[in-house]
Amino acid sequence: MSTRTHLTEATCLGQVELLIDGERLALGDDQRMTLATLVAVGPKGVSKGQFYSELFDGRPQRSGIQAAVMRIHRLRKKIEAAGVAALPYSPGLALV
Repeated sequence: MSTRTHLTEATCLGQVELLIDGERLALGDDQRMTLATLVAVGPKGVSKGQFYSELFDGRPQRSGIQAAVMRIHRLRKKIEAAGVAALPYSPGLALV
């Protein structure tokens, strides 16, 4: 894992994308939706339950909150694979 600092930028006006050092990271639809939800809730973060409700617009999912947690996990793995060290998990979820 690289120890250098990366400029990371999330854009949500128009197409939802994540730029790392000016390069667009290829994201799938679920990852873009997860990113957009994290951007929308802001830097203070939210509980897993609130994130689940925001992400799925109140529609119950068969696997419950675990569905939201797995989306976060997959997005983190994608970001880490691009060489950016993701922050450790905390009690809440936030895009920092």
